[in-house]
Amino acid sequence: IQTRSVFCMRLLSVDQQDIQTISEDACMDFRPAILQPCNQVDCPPAWETEAWQQCSQTCGDGVQVRKVYCKQLLSTGAYRRLGDDACQVTKPATNRGCGNMDCVPYTAGGEWGKCSASCGAGQKQRRVTCQQLDAGGAARTLPAAACEGTSRPADTEPCSANNCPVWVTSECEDTTQYCSVVRRLRLCHVDTYKQRCCSSCLRGVDST
Repeated sequence: IQTRSVFCMRLLSVDQQDIQTISEDACMDFRPAILQPCNQVDCPPAWETEAWQQCSQTCGDGVQVRKVYCKQLLSTGAYRRLGDDACQVTKPATNRGCGNMDCVPYTAGGEWGKCSASCGAGQKQRRVTCQQLDAGGAARTLPAAACEGTSRPADTEPCSANNCPVWVTSECEDTTQYCSVVRRLRLCHVDTYKQRCCSSCLRGVDST
């Protein structure tokens, strides 16, 4: 687009040597255009980049992404989107690393070990350590003092295995013929069934 200045002028002498600029309201004629199109050909396709989005992490190894697309300015002044192959130059990056700073230390628990009891109630343990993600996203172990004041996960947890075998006295007998069903439906934890199927529930076998 080409531009030019337009003024409202008054001639002060016949030879047009003296001219005075006055208010545009004083000019009664149609005001000439100040813009006109030029170079009316489509521009070559070019890459358009949007702003980077927020980093995926505030620390450690985060990623930022943005939209990049190929577009063309037409002779009409409008834009149109094109496929990436229409832009000849290398496409700008659509992602980049961010959050390049060490994270705050935190405590983390490892895998739980085996239950300490082969039957009945027991306990299992795991190792709890102080960890930190560095600027590159790698985890490293720190002294426990570095995690002082942070929430610490449990390092022990109760566990239970199969029922332990027990001795059964003659006073403990089944008083119903349906004890096999009680065992099969795992109802021995209910006091009523446990009392009526005492022998079956303690032995862990079906009553016959």
